[in-house]
Amino acid sequence: YQRRVREAVVSTQSTGEGKKNYRLNTGSTPMPGPKFLKCWVKGGKSVTKNGYSWGTYPNYTLGGMIGKTTYPTLAKALAACKKNSKCKAVVRRSDNKYFLSTKGKSGKTKKTNYKIYVKGSTTYGLLGYTYTYYPNYVYSTLDKTVYKTLPKAAKACATKSTCTGIVKVAKNKYQLATDTSLKAGKGKALYIKGGYDYTERDIYFGNEIFTAKGPYTLSGTKADKTTYKDRDTALKHCLANKNCNGMTLTGGKYTLYKSSTTTEKYGSVSWIRRGDILASDKYFWDKQAGKTLSGYYDSTKYTTLAKATAACAKAT
Repeated sequence: YQRRVREAVVSTQSTGEGKKNYRLNTGSTPMPGPKFLKCWVKGGKSVTKNGYSWGTYPNYTLGGMIGKTTYPTLAKALAACKKNSKCKAVVRRSDNKYFLSTKGKSGKTKKTNYKIYVKGSTTYGLLGYTYTYYPNYVYSTLDKTVYKTLPKAAKACATKSTCTGIVKVAKNKYQLATDTSLKAGKGKALYIKGGYDYTERDIYFGNEIFTAKGPYTLSGTKADKTTYKDRDTALKHCLANKNCNGMTLTGGKYTLYKSSTTTEKYGSVSWIRRGDILASDKYFWDKQAGKTLSGYYDSTKYTTLAKATAACAKAT
């Protein structure tokens, strides 16, 4: 089998000493070799979104456009592709519009300033990590502890550095894997542990916008010495404190901070205070003092904020 790790990686194993050695290679075509050799062929970069991993290929395009619809953002295009059973990829054109394609990566052709996102394996976000789902496969070495649900197994896996994934061995029976030796397992399923499950969303609270980000923590000087047990109470105190620019949830406690600078930390979620917002024309408008934007939509100028937000709300 092939796993996408480097341009090419080869593992040679000495059966007598039981040691493994890995070497990087410039070739990318697998060739016949001794049975103890394994190679991992590097593929394109990938992003995880909408329950799938998407292989990315800059400066390539695909045919097989589905319909005539184009999408203004990657997020909308990926969401549409997920819902369409015929969709195998999303293509970004040079004008930054996106369309859906029935073609896979084998049909790609070079084209400058285009980019394709090929739909890959199903992924799950579980307890701060991403997992790639492979039905009818397992890892060879399993921990003896049995968990009744996938979330319980994921919680245990997140706390163990030796955990490489989760195997569903039967109904309501999950075990942690501790190696990466892949083999067939009819009727079973493998969830391969990946990197952090990065999430970001905006929330509206008390006439202001906060951006919630995980797994991230704030650090530096605290806005006050108190910790809070629930989110809404913490947000209310942050709004009332002019020095508060955000808060972090770690270990069930919310802490307010002066700084809005985040760093990665498993198990933490931070809320970044973004300031006053305006609710108009079915949208929230985030006011950013002392900031500007690049790229004019058109040449029209508006005499009032109300007219400008109304026009922007209607624009695609």
